[in-house]
Amino acid sequence: MIKQAAAAQGQKPGDFIGRTVVAAMERDEWGRTRQLTAQLQGLIVHHAPEDVLACAARILLDRRHPTSPLSRDADGCRPNRSHVTP
Repeated sequence: MIKQAAAAQGQKPGDFIGRTVVAAMERDEWGRTRQLTAQLQGLIVHHAPEDVLACAARILLDRRHPTSPLSRDADGCRPNRSHVTP
């Protein structure tokens, strides 16, 4: 089956498999990027963009340097200072 599919596209089986795997990985990465973008857009509807960015930065830094969870709220971010969504 792989030999037939490769021959149909004028490729060697190894090249066909390599290109197929790379294309699948690119599709998967694109799907994850679209999903993350949609989630961030949803957050920005309810929170100021700078608060979303600051929270994301804290989460990423905390993954590298864990700190006490006492200074965080249930979502892992410090409580919002004063942003009010219109």
